[in-house]
Formats: sequence, C-alpha cells, structure tokens
Amino acid sequence: MSQPVSNVVTVFEHARLIVDEVDAGRPVALAVVISVSGSAPRPVGTSMVVTAAGRVRGSLSGGCVESAVVQVAIEVVAGASATTEVFGYTDAEAFSVGLMCGGAVEVIVLPIDAATPAEVLDLYRSVAEDHESEAALAVRVAGTGVGTLTREMPAGIGPTRIDEPDRSRLVCPVPRAAPFLIYGGVDIAGPLATLARMAGHRVAVCDARPVFADPARFPDAHEVVRMQPVAHLREQPDDPAAVICVLTHEDRFDVPLLIEALGRRAAYVGAMGSRSTSERRRQLLVDHGVAASDLERLHAPIGLDLGGSTPYETALAILAEVVAARNGRSGGRLRQGSGPLHAVTAGAVIRTPPATPGRG
Repeated sequence: MSQPVSNVVTVFEHARLIVDEVDAGRPVALAVVISVSGSAPRPVGTSMVVTAAGRVRGSLSGGCVESAVVQVAIEVVAGASATTEVFGYTDAEAFSVGLMCGGAVEVIVLPIDAATPAEVLDLYRSVAEDHESEAALAVRVAGTGVGTLTREMPAGIGPTRIDEPDRSRLVCPVPRAAPFLIYGGVDIAGPLATLARMAGHRVAVCDARPVFADPARFPDAHEVVRMQPVAHLREQPDDPAAVICVLTHEDRFDVPLLIEALGRRAAYVGAMGSRSTSERRRQLLVDHGVAASDLERLHAPIGLDLGGSTPYETALAILAEVVAARNGRSGGRLRQGSGPLHAVTAGAVIRTPPATPGRG
C-alpha cells in the first residue's frame, strides 16, 4: 500500500556536499528518517550527512538523538554495514537517547561512496547543479534492516513510504523549488532574496528601473530581471506554490501587478505599504473589479508584526508570514497556543520500539 507521508523533503538538501566528498574519493554516511510515530520535530524524508572527517550537516530531531545517529554514521563511513535504528522516549526514560517530545523515529544509516549506483550519484549531481528532474531517490529497507539506494520515478509529490511483504521503500522525489517572485528592487529585496533562497525557494527579483535591477545588489537571487513587473508575472506559469511579494510601493506598478497576482493560484500574495496605503490600494483594486474573495488573499501590509525596522528584520517578518500562511498557521506565539507543536505524520509506520532505551 502506498502511503503519502509528507510534503517536505530534505534528503537532497546536502547534495553538493555529498557529490564533492564522493568525487574526492571520500565516502559519506546518509541518515534518513523513514518513519515517525507520535509527535516528532522532523518529518519522514529528513536527512543528515556525516563525512569521513566527521563533518555533520542536517538534523533529524532538533538535537534529541543526533549524537547517537552520528556515532552510527561514523561506523558506517568506516566500513560498517547499513543499519536501521529506532529512537523513542518514555517518561521513565527521561535521560535516555530519544525524543523529548514523546514520539519515536526510525532512522536508516547507509553509505554513499564509489560503490553507490551511478544513477544515484548522477541524480545527486543533478540536484547539486540546480537541475529539476522527474526522478526520485528510493531508500529500500529489507526485512533485516539492511538498506540500499536506487533511482526511480516519483510515487507522489512528497516522500512516500511503500510497504511490501518483505521490504519497504521510502520514495523521495527530487524537490521542486517553489518560485519566490520579488517585485521591486528596494533595500528589503536583497535580504528577502537571501532568506527565501535559504528556505529552498527559486528566487527572482524584477524591477523596471535599471538602477534597481542590478544583479550585483542581489547575489542570492537566481535571476534579476529588468522589465515591467506585470509583464514579467504574465510570463510565469500559474503555479499554486508560488510566492509573490510586491515591494514596489507605487500604485502605477502595484495595481496592475496585484490584479494579475490575485487572479492566479499563488500560495501567497503580499504587498508592501502602510495601513493607509494598503487601504487606498484595496479600494483601487475594488474599483478595477477585483472580487472580495480575492482581496481576502492579499497580505497587506505585508509580513508579521515582529516590531523590527531594518531591512533584514522586515525581510524576516515577510518570510515568517509566508511560512505561516503556507502551513495554515496564525504566526502567533507558541506559548499561547495549545495542542502538539509538530503534526503527527500521516500514514507513517514504525516498528515496536525495543524495551530498553537507546538504539534499537
């Protein structure tokens, strides 16, 4: 049975490090969360990479089990066989190796080296070079816990656990970076481009004015375009994952651009401006026939109320609202909420944890 388990994948997050190490003749160990039970801070498909020199990239649990996983990974890099481990936690084992949030994770640790199938290494090279691909990395786990890596076609839009009588597979598609379109090359645009790229987006900055559409001002943008913003947006695919941030702060640019943006399926549309500017602009949009239901999708003034004023603080407030909107959250303080901090991963399957704490 195929079980979609998450829409987030990080198994390719450290593709460049993996490729550089293996091409230099140095093996690495890849640790991947293959199932989750209860509350856990990272979803299925999350990965950690450990190099032969002991460098660690990634996190599987936010710190709870990292040391134990690293020790296993070092053994695998040194030549030990791939292995599967279970990490859990109970109140009676408050100081054991496990998740303090009360859940349990199953982790497989396996080597990537010169003996890894060429198709898998080629897939990692493709990801490292920012090439999109309709392919997936399959982490195959036999009944004995031994794992292998293969390349195959995606089974869904996110990591999918497929259980069979004598084995299971975690199929992780190559992630497609959601577009992050920034209109207006103002001072906030640079920090916002940096943060958006760090968050895994493909970033474009567009401005019609030559002095603002200067690639040197936006080193972290994938592209910097000099053209009319609305013309640029009309050239983009209607992507339901797209983020559109209007920072131009001029009605002659803002109004036609927002009419176009709100007519799309974008995940987020936000516009810079004071409260009075935002209200005036909303009225202009109404006058141009924008429906009330579409106006409800507009985040203006843009960003969460963090109280910051510097370009980086403002950019952080914008990205924070993007993340909250994407996850259906209000962006409020966690201490004032209720319920689990981490959603239980749907469809995850896990073995019964061992009776003794620590590695399973």
